[in-house]
Order: sequence, then C-alpha cells, then structure tokens
Amino acid sequence: MFDDVYFSNYGDIEVQNGTLSLTGNGGSAGRWTVAAGTTLNFGLRTHSFESTTINGPGLARFNGATANFNGQATLENVALISGSANFNAPASVGTLSFNGGLLGGSNTVTVTNLIWTGGSMDGGGTTIIPTDGTMVITGADAKYLGTRVLRNAGDGTWGGSGVISAGSGILNYFSNEGTLTVVNDVTYAWNGAFYAAFYNQGRFVKAASTGSTFFNGVPFINNGKLEPQLGTLQFGGGFTQTSTGILEPWIGGRIGGTEFGRVTVTGQANLNGALRVRMVNGFQPAGGNQFTVMTYGSRNGIFSTFTVTNLAGGILLNTNYLSTSLRLTTTDNRPQLGGVTRGPNGELHFSINTLDGQSYEVQASTNLLFWLTLTNLPAGAGTYQVFDPAAVGLPYRFYRAVAP
Repeated sequence: MFDDVYFSNYGDIEVQNGTLSLTGNGGSAGRWTVAAGTTLNFGLRTHSFESTTINGPGLARFNGATANFNGQATLENVALISGSANFNAPASVGTLSFNGGLLGGSNTVTVTNLIWTGGSMDGGGTTIIPTDGTMVITGADAKYLGTRVLRNAGDGTWGGSGVISAGSGILNYFSNEGTLTVVNDVTYAWNGAFYAAFYNQGRFVKAASTGSTFFNGVPFINNGKLEPQLGTLQFGGGFTQTSTGILEPWIGGRIGGTEFGRVTVTGQANLNGALRVRMVNGFQPAGGNQFTVMTYGSRNGIFSTFTVTNLAGGILLNTNYLSTSLRLTTTDNRPQLGGVTRGPNGELHFSINTLDGQSYEVQASTNLLFWLTLTNLPAGAGTYQVFDPAAVGLPYRFYRAVAP
C-alpha cells in the first residue's frame, strides 16, 4: 500500500500478486497490467490519467478515489465502488461492475459488459453499450441518470428492485437501440428537475413478471418494437409511438397482465405505426372474447396497420378504439353447419351459414383422408343448402368447408 503518497506512473507497472493500493494523489500516462486474482486499488484522493491502459484479467478497483481520465483510456476489468470515474476523453472498458459512486465526465465511454447495481451517471457525456456488448441492471440500490446519455445497442437485462431516477440537465435520456428485457417490476422515475426521456429504437421486452414496469413522469417514445409479453407497461409521463414503431402484445389467455401483456398510459397516448398481436402458448380465443391491451387518459391517432400472428383460421380479431382504452374483440367467422336431414332415398341435406363473405368449397369424406367436392359457395354472407346424394346407405359422413 502507498498510503497518502503521491504516486505517478509514466512507464509500465505489473500487479502480479495480492493488491496494490494507492490512497494518495497520483498521475499516470503509462500502462498497468493486473494479473489474474490480483487487484489494483485506487482509494481516496485524486488520480489523473492521460493516455492510459489498464489491462489484464485482474481487477482495477476505484473505491473512494476521484479518477479523472483526461486522455484516451483502455480499461479491461473495472469495479467502481465509490468516488468517481470521470471520462473527459474517449475511453473503452471491457467489463465495468458499477456498484456505487459516480460515472461522469464530458466524453464517451464504451463499455462492452456493464453490470449496474448502484451509483450515478452524470457529467454531460455518453455511456455506450456496443452491439456485441451486454448490460445487466440489477440489485436493490437506487440508480441515477443525470446529465448523461445512456445508449444500449447490445443485449440488456433490467431486473432488481432499485429505482432508476433521471433528469437533472438539458441533455438526459436513455436510448435502447439493441434489446432490453425487463424481468422484474421495476421503476424508471423523473426526479422533477429539467428533462428526461426514454427512447426505444430497438426491442424493448416486458417478460417474466406479471406486475407493472412503471415509467413515472418520464415520456416514453417508441421508434422500435415494444413487446409486452406479460404484465403491464405503465407510462406515467405520456406515450408516443412514431410511424416506425411497433407495439406487439402477446396473448396467451384471457386474463390481462397474467396471461397477456398490456399498456397503460396515464396521460395522452400518441399512436402511429403498427399494432401486431401474437397468440402464444397454443391459446386460441373463442368468438366474443375481449382483450383490453391498452388504456389511456386520452388518445391522439390510431395505429396505421394491424396484424395478428398464430390466430386460427376463421377467427377474426377486431380493434375497438374507445374513449379511454383499446379493446380487441374476436369474431368467430367459421362456417356453421346445421339442419342435417336424410331424404326419402337416404341422401343427406344440410345447411351452411357463412358470415364473413369468404367463398368456400364444401367437401365430404367417409374416412377423413380422401375428400370429395360437393359444391362451391360464392363469397357473401348467407345460408346455403347443400345436397349429398353419395351419402345414401352410409352410416356416417364427414363434411368440411375449405377456403380456397
């Protein structure tokens, strides 16, 4: 340990065993190599880094220090426990365990693997998770996004119970440009100062938890794909979906939140882009089922396109834009067979009701393998009479109506 001693490195230093702890002021424009199982600890005081490399599988730990990176930096394995790490020049970090303190500075730091369990991001710069990176937000400690931009272009997971508070400057937002999967009932909250926003440019998934993920006072702008698979996405600062946005709720049953995902908007919902509904877990609705997939205080616009995936043929899902909710209602448009009677010579007569204007081919079989066409029904809703003379003498007969 170098306790309260000024320590400078303008050459090469290797940590080969144990811990090298620096608790005084210091400066560096050199290279540090931290071997596996060892620790390079910066504690207390101020440490200034010019062009610096800290590499090796061991841990570079910042615990109570003020670390100012004023030149380009490359760091391999870092833990920020307390104090601050200020990146005022471009920097790249392999793995950052961000447990507390401040990640700040006016420039961009690219983190390939970020584990955020506590602490604040501030200082006017940008934190980027690249396309080949990962981000895990977890733990019970509070987290804070101040005057800094957080951009996730990789694969992110958001869990734990700690609230993320945002908003202390003109430029402040969270931009998801990759995949971000919410696996718990988490909260992203505006702290009441200046502006904060959440932009989804990639894929945002609400999964695993049947409770609510709450954006409290923060406007949510969806330019990508928003996928409530389970539970509720609750937007307390307004919701806007642009023309490139997609809302895709999953429906695996009739109970909102538990069996299908939904969205609630406290204020105004500005709707555009696509609504895509996905039936999952083998669930198929019956005629007359209703699913309230969105509620809102007020609404501006509607979704420009609407599609459904994995819905059985003959079942239609219709959108109903009500004053404070969007409700999906099913209609069973499958042909209905009825009124089966035998004629005096043993032939069969029956009726078919068609509801949706779809033309059909009526077929008959005695073994469900080979089908004979009896007649073709024209497009247009109505009741049609069908005659099957080949049913004479048969103990049973199967019928079906097939859309061409």
